Amino acid sequence: GMSICFSDYIIGANTANNDMPLLGNGYVWVSLFYALFLMMLTDRWFIAAALTFLVMAGASFIGLIHAAKLNFKYSDKGTIIGSEQVVPDVEGMPGWKFILTYLMSATLCIGFHFAQKAGYIDEPEKEDFRELQEKEFSDLNCTAPKETNITTELQ
Repeated sequence: GMSICFSDYIIGANTANNDMPLLGNGYVWVSLFYALFLMMLTDRWFIAAALTFLVMAGASFIGLIHAAKLNFKYSDKGTIIGSEQVVPDVEGMPGWKFILTYLMSATLCIGFHFAQKAGYIDEPEKEDFRELQEKEFSDLNCTAPKETNITTELQ
């Protein structure tokens, strides 16, 4: 997800790639959300992934991600006003196409959740890294080292 931060360097100095601005605009949020939904899908936590997609749809609606400017006003073609030049000659980008994509992804995750409950998909990972980390740190003996006097050790 953090490679989005370096999108200018990934595509090269004089290479034209019209898709990178869509990931570069709001890259901190894009990388956070993409990393979050990929973690949830990897662990088969489909409801959490669906909620992430719903938040992403809302963030796309106001232009927090993918758009050049925050705005909730749209042109007659479904593009966020002020962000028409992000992808020239393509209508609805950024705009309704991202919102629809994230809503459909949330719907798909909810379908996966019901398929999981019916036994068609493996259960979600039961391990929670926070619990494992808490157990690991509670098992450590976290006492501070004793202070020593250098002059007595040298004698």
